[in-house]
Amino acid sequence: MGEGRRDEGPSCAYCAESNFETLLRCDTCDKWFCNGARAKGRAHILYHAAINRSHPFSTHPSCPITGMRLECAACESTNVFALRFFPGTSGARNLLICRYCFDAGSLGDVPARRSADWLPLVRGNRVIESVCRFPSEPCSDITENDINRLEAKWRGRPEETVQGALQSIPVTFHNCKQYSNVFREMVLHDRRCAAAGRRSEEIRHVSCHMVGEKGSAFFYALRPFPWKDIGLSTGDVVSVLRNDKPMTFQGTIAKTEKLGQEQWCIIIVTPPARDASKHENTASFIATAVPSENEHPVTKKLEALMRFSFASSRCEIARAVLGHPSGRRLSPSLQFDEDDEGFKGLNESQQAAVKAALSNAFTLIQGPPGTGKTSTSVQIIRQLLLRKKTRVLVCAPSNAAVDHLSESMYKNKIDFIRVQPRYREENDSGRPYTLGSRVREIMEAMPLNRKKRDIVKRALESGRLSEEEKQLCQKLEDRAVKKILAETRVVACTCIGAGSRWLRGFKADFVLIDEASQATEPETLVPLFRGEKQVALVGDHRQLGPVVLSNVAGKKGFARSLFERLAGAGSEITQLNLQYRTHPFIYRFSSMAFYGGTVLDGVPAEKRDASGIFPWPNPEKPMLFYDCSGVEEVGDSGASFLNEAEARATISVVDAVLESGAVRPDEVGIISPYRAQCEYMRERLLQWGTAGKDIYEKVEISTVDAYQGREKEIIILSCVRNNEERTVGFIGDERRLNVSLTRARRGLIAIGKAEALRGDKCWSKLLLYMGEHSLAVTGPIRSLAPLEGWPNKG
Repeated sequence: MGEGRRDEGPSCAYCAESNFETLLRCDTCDKWFCNGARAKGRAHILYHAAINRSHPFSTHPSCPITGMRLECAACESTNVFALRFFPGTSGARNLLICRYCFDAGSLGDVPARRSADWLPLVRGNRVIESVCRFPSEPCSDITENDINRLEAKWRGRPEETVQGALQSIPVTFHNCKQYSNVFREMVLHDRRCAAAGRRSEEIRHVSCHMVGEKGSAFFYALRPFPWKDIGLSTGDVVSVLRNDKPMTFQGTIAKTEKLGQEQWCIIIVTPPARDASKHENTASFIATAVPSENEHPVTKKLEALMRFSFASSRCEIARAVLGHPSGRRLSPSLQFDEDDEGFKGLNESQQAAVKAALSNAFTLIQGPPGTGKTSTSVQIIRQLLLRKKTRVLVCAPSNAAVDHLSESMYKNKIDFIRVQPRYREENDSGRPYTLGSRVREIMEAMPLNRKKRDIVKRALESGRLSEEEKQLCQKLEDRAVKKILAETRVVACTCIGAGSRWLRGFKADFVLIDEASQATEPETLVPLFRGEKQVALVGDHRQLGPVVLSNVAGKKGFARSLFERLAGAGSEITQLNLQYRTHPFIYRFSSMAFYGGTVLDGVPAEKRDASGIFPWPNPEKPMLFYDCSGVEEVGDSGASFLNEAEARATISVVDAVLESGAVRPDEVGIISPYRAQCEYMRERLLQWGTAGKDIYEKVEISTVDAYQGREKEIIILSCVRNNEERTVGFIGDERRLNVSLTRARRGLIAIGKAEALRGDKCWSKLLLYMGEHSLAVTGPIRSLAPLEGWPNKG
């Protein structure tokens, strides 16, 4: 029995570790948690803190810092992930201060100290040992999934595990029944993990004011509100609290917007909270966002799986989904127009993709970054409309992706209907191709008597109706929708939206799914049942895939899209191979590392000249790696990381780029794999930068994942990770690195610690590539020098 152990007394509520020196107590639930974990996993203290961020912790009397409550000495914040520690010496007291009070100089009665003297309370995956000891041995084999279930039980919501029952998803399936059974368990397990891990996100310094009303619904704008960075979307719930007054109200996110680097949203509140409109001080409100428990997507996935279980294995689409495509080609007599101006404007690989989609029952089209997936998809739709009576369903996993494709179809004069959720219709900007806009047009033109016309007018203008009047308007709306969908040939919606009641009678001859590599298989399955003749999946499995909440399900194959699985099964893929976005030198590494050198350049280097933007080591190669010695810290959420030194370096780079005058602020993008770093840089940009607020507001800061499909003239990438264990986390994901490197059009600047990243296989290749071209640098931003000890060539 090691020193500090006792036969009786507190022990870790997760793993039963009983060495008092390794324990901290959660003062809210009165449970103890240890500073240990499995192998290199996160300490149990930090697991509990990440799930319950408002809970304060205290040390055990046997800890190095005895009986101390872990809170900021200035503001009393108890978020352990934001605290910094100053060890007392020679009888001086130990001090804790949060990073926000320290950065703002709000130290209260705490004497000022040098920044280097303060240690992050949390370093890597542990509380620092000078506050709480590390266990001498790894903890018992309790998994993250076990912890989530245990936390759920403590909240009075016991969840059964299916971890042991989950089967790994095979590359191919024997029949539709097997497919349905395997994926049904995955969907249910992912839902349980989502419920167990659902927690609120607190956003401070938010302004709130009323921007409109419709019937009993009132609309409020919250800004800034980083919805994209914290994974929120329309339909999630937000509570708004005023700091200095007992005023609170709750609303549902109806619309999300981005203006430069600022993200904001509009919420619908019923009944109204009119007092909110009187207060617009940016420091007045705290918004707490709660991801909604939306069962609709889960229900649609389960319905699609149930229908698929009864599908015939002789159906061409079903055979393709199972991984056994016949490769049957359709009749060559099907109408096709090679003289169409849009088709002639495509390159050879794009034309080949269009022909493949039109002539095969099931087609996979891979579009690497910048190769024109959208242009190709639009041309497929244009060609399909040459066939008489052909109906097309166009889908994508997200509303943003469907909106992007919808804009392209509209610009190309394709007549279509965009079907979207009602909360989006209520706050829509009046785009003429949405179902809501068309319904309003038809209802206004309906031959009705005076009384009914008055009811319809009030419904369209204010929404204030009696129950009887609402029923009448619902019947008229249903009639209008039925008429619209009977006459339209192209419908656009999300994959889940394809299962809506509006589309029950819509049967498509062709289903096109864009960004198909970002959808889980059950999600992809939903639109496939709207058409069983032809399907085209457009995506890129070398970029980021679907978001799956269960790590266990993800490791067993649920995070692999249908597109990726079929690619792995040997299905034929038509690849677009000419990129038009990025400077050829920047793109060359991605082409070689991720696409076997098959992606060529459709844009010459002189059209992406960046020589006057930044002091590049070689202006003909506008790319560099800036070595920064900052150490990572755990972010406020406990689930992300930040790096102060990298944030300072990034802001210095931004200032240097903007001072050149060669690019506008809205042409510069700052990205990082970690949300905490994005938030930290956004907060510090004005404090540390040399430009004005009106300029910085136009510089967009976002996570790498949120930037997929986007581009900027100049991209600055903050890598963040640098720890004693030399672990790089998910920044080492090849697909995330591919996305990071291919967002820039003219110049890319990566900031990180080379020594920490070189242990990762893919990053090692990238750093070697940069070193071979003398692009690994260090020193002051305005007088860069080659990185010593690195294979830079003269």
